[in-house]
Amino acid sequence: MIQTRDIERFWSAYDDVRSAANRSARLALFQSLYLDRATPGLRALIAARRYTLDQYVDAIEDYPLFWTSIRPLTRRATEAAAPLAKDLAIFRRLYPELRPASITYAIGVLRTGGTTTGNMVLIGAEVALADETVDVSELPNRCAAACAPSLRRAPL
Repeated sequence: MIQTRDIERFWSAYDDVRSAANRSARLALFQSLYLDRATPGLRALIAARRYTLDQYVDAIEDYPLFWTSIRPLTRRATEAAAPLAKDLAIFRRLYPELRPASITYAIGVLRTGGTTTGNMVLIGAEVALADETVDVSELPNRCAAACAPSLRRAPL
């Protein structure tokens, strides 16, 4: 099973958080619109990388150019899901002993392109789906290099 719903939920929460009047409202909105509605895969990603509500809201507040530039690229998750599902079905026919696994594309806090836990493949879409068009100029150098080494810093 390939899950991409968390990406849609993130962007809905992101829009509301960006228009909220104060930090308390931003925290409450993000919690209710994204974290409380998380799929099991997103919950596992949050646990694996120890993401917190504050880290999410800080990233939204601190890196608006990054988020604006990565947003259209996160649609790639949905586009990739259909052919990937077909490929996995073929793979399962070839290898009947294959243990089933779920794949979740979700938005994290810029600390992983992906990881695994148990029978889950967890993809940090904000890193994994980035390309050279993403504006990383606001990110700390260590984050831009560690989170998305293939990204170049946007020209000033």
